[in-house]
Amino acid sequence: MWKRFQLCLVPSVLALVLFAFHDFQQLFSDSTEIDACYIDDWNRITTEDIPHSEENRLFANEGLRKMLTLFDGQLRLVNSFVYPDHIAVTTTVQHSENTNITCVYFDCKRKEIPDTRFKSRYYPYNIVYCPRRYGAKYMSLDLEDGNEIPEPIPMIFRIYRKPIHDVSVCVGPIYGDEPKWLGIAEYFEHYKLIGIKHFYFTVFNINEYDRKILNDYIRLGEVEVTQLDTEYENENWQFHMIQQSECLQRAKFHSKWVINADFDERLVLRNNKTIEDLLNYDKKATEYILPVARVLKNETMPQKYINSSQTEKEMQFIKHNLTSPVTFKSSKPIYRSDIAAKIYYHSVVRNYGNQTLVKKVDPEIAYLRHYRTNDGNGINSRWHRHLAGFAVTNLNTEFSRKLVKNILKRVEYVYKERVMYCDEIGKAFEKYKKFKNSYDCIVRNGDSDSDDFQCYIDEWNRKTTYEIPNSEFHEKWARENLTDPRLDNIFGAQLRLVNSFVYEDYIAVTTTVQHSEYDNITCVYFDCNREEIPNSRFLSKYLPYNIVFCPRRYGAKHISLDLEDGNSEMPEPIPMIYRIYKKPVHEVSVCVGPIYGNESKWLGIAEYIEHYKLIGVKHFYFTVFDINEYDRKILNDYIRLGEIEVTQLDTEYKKEDWQFHMIQINECHMRARFHSKWVINVDFDERLILKNNNTIQDVLNFDKTAIELRLALERVLKNESMPEKYISNFQTIRDMQFIKHNLTLDVNWYNKKIIYKPDKMAQVFYHHGIRRYTEQFLARKISPEIAYFRHYRTDSKGINSGWQNESGKFKETALEEEFSRKLVKNILKRVEYVYNERKLFCDEIAPKYFNTYVKFSKDVFNCIDRQ
Repeated sequence: MWKRFQLCLVPSVLALVLFAFHDFQQLFSDSTEIDACYIDDWNRITTEDIPHSEENRLFANEGLRKMLTLFDGQLRLVNSFVYPDHIAVTTTVQHSENTNITCVYFDCKRKEIPDTRFKSRYYPYNIVYCPRRYGAKYMSLDLEDGNEIPEPIPMIFRIYRKPIHDVSVCVGPIYGDEPKWLGIAEYFEHYKLIGIKHFYFTVFNINEYDRKILNDYIRLGEVEVTQLDTEYENENWQFHMIQQSECLQRAKFHSKWVINADFDERLVLRNNKTIEDLLNYDKKATEYILPVARVLKNETMPQKYINSSQTEKEMQFIKHNLTSPVTFKSSKPIYRSDIAAKIYYHSVVRNYGNQTLVKKVDPEIAYLRHYRTNDGNGINSRWHRHLAGFAVTNLNTEFSRKLVKNILKRVEYVYKERVMYCDEIGKAFEKYKKFKNSYDCIVRNGDSDSDDFQCYIDEWNRKTTYEIPNSEFHEKWARENLTDPRLDNIFGAQLRLVNSFVYEDYIAVTTTVQHSEYDNITCVYFDCNREEIPNSRFLSKYLPYNIVFCPRRYGAKHISLDLEDGNSEMPEPIPMIYRIYKKPVHEVSVCVGPIYGNESKWLGIAEYIEHYKLIGVKHFYFTVFDINEYDRKILNDYIRLGEIEVTQLDTEYKKEDWQFHMIQINECHMRARFHSKWVINVDFDERLILKNNNTIQDVLNFDKTAIELRLALERVLKNESMPEKYISNFQTIRDMQFIKHNLTLDVNWYNKKIIYKPDKMAQVFYHHGIRRYTEQFLARKISPEIAYFRHYRTDSKGINSGWQNESGKFKETALEEEFSRKLVKNILKRVEYVYNERKLFCDEIAPKYFNTYVKFSKDVFNCIDRQ
């Protein structure tokens, strides 16, 4: 039967290929509008002009530091930022300064707001400024040249009464082959020691190992990361100015001062000066120019963490100390982000309102220490041959001691992993031992100073509560000890914090602990400076499962948990994710089962998201255990579009697999609470199918009293792996799961899945709700004639492998033809955007650049000549 089915696929695949190249404009959306948009108070404003528009026009006409290059570069949107009276959209275009472009506004449903377009222009550099529009949540730009406009992206909130941070660092772009993990830790911990608490990173490319430590700093709320993806195969130094401009917009109204320093540069304070002393050096200054000392770096960083001794030995500030004299050549600025109009590598180009007072910083107060490679294949690679007076210099001894300690603490937390011992696994899991290697376990052998920057307390955060809602249910469950024995597991797991969510009356902290339900644990609250708020602790419990609920505390911005056992160090506090909404932001979202394992994910991610978008779902909560960098690219693009949120789970174990699935389910439950009215709880290989012209709204309205909807499931035999990489559209269509795999069992209620209301549900299992905040059981079955789930189940070895031999007779089924046609179109559009990359042609590069640097090597441009 399977061979006959493969032959039948050929004409249908060819037909879809032909259709895939047809005009995208003929595609229309079947997405169902669920509800009208709620307009937040801050978003009820329209402005008619752009601040400083006349100055921008004059600056643009000057053409200062115009730097046009990469002339064939495609218009791609990076981010957009909404300020009190205007919006900034950052793009990848480096060749259009002072040319016209139109701002296009969209509401919360991604529908264009009628009669709101505004003709603007590129300035500065790759930035487009737009006025505000009432209710706008997403932005795009239109060249009005007949081509399709880029998909709208969400606006990042930057409407603050005063800056959140007194000073932050704009970190030069991350790219290249050299390992970054240790450099990232060293960079962060150095700047944190001198008083910096926030960082803006831009990543061009990074491997998954190095990204782990970046993810951990994201978890701690200390860094914001912009991922830059263009249509070019390589983003390198030629894209640096995109990072500079984007970071300026990101910092506006968010940080008062910005340190503009590359990844290999460290600010050194001298003679007991503090960062506050430096910023107050001249209270009228708008920009400080920092001198630079270059440090010869003649070895690359280590590939991976081995142990603490190796890590300390490889730290740059210990290993490399041959230093040039301090000079203002290639100096770097610290500048006021609110008045800077345009930034260059080494200085501010223009400020608004003639507010320019530049001060050079005395090297006896501060300088930048630049760890500069002597790699012979790069730009200015022979710099060290032209400098004299090298001498061995070191950082302050006490500073170095603290820095080593802090780097090791962070690096060990992220990379010091261990195997799982089989005796940590709960007894109820032993039934799965017959499935070889399902556990990845082994048998044991034998047996900072406080900051003067004062926290501003947002209005929503001026609240203290003294109890946790629904505590009567929690106390009842604790008395009855209703722990499901299937869920008590991984007994040696370390307490790690995943995320925390702040709701109207309480806070939920998600952890990696799966064995402590009903155990006591203490909530610990911190302000914006990560200083513990005195007399605010609260004794709570793990409940449900790996979750700890805590009451609110006035001014709390970060939170941690303390076992108070005298043995365990309290985890570092993590930021609270805002979930205080008057009504849910989304009508329905998807909690996606965890992403892990060796099989390629890029095509599956596109197929998953585009399938659910076609039936009307607009938001997704992903949890990643592990993923390679190629597959992550498409995940990053959906993040850019504002369609998904991603939680990265990292534990001390070498592998996170199916045994950590319940952490994902509970974390996603807390993430969705008050953010989505309904949640579809399904794995990565499961798709919701709507039958007989029913819509997602019909399903949700099936019984208005229900808080849990149960749906049956059909299994589809998936007996081939997904493709490793994108090659062509033909290959992509051929390998789409819903085209390639259609051998199906009958729909049944075994391993059903649910759609539920997260604010009403207390705890969720894989296939159903466990506990509810109601005495009534309000679960309803949905007929398969209305909707069911389609599960693309592998036949590879693992838990419950061999199911295909025990489950009945297969038949061929396929998705509805018109739905499939649209799905192919949408998948191809997204996959091509992310992976259909091309070489950079040398004639795209500005002659000024090319002729200046080609003398070092043509390879520094990564370009080719046109044929």
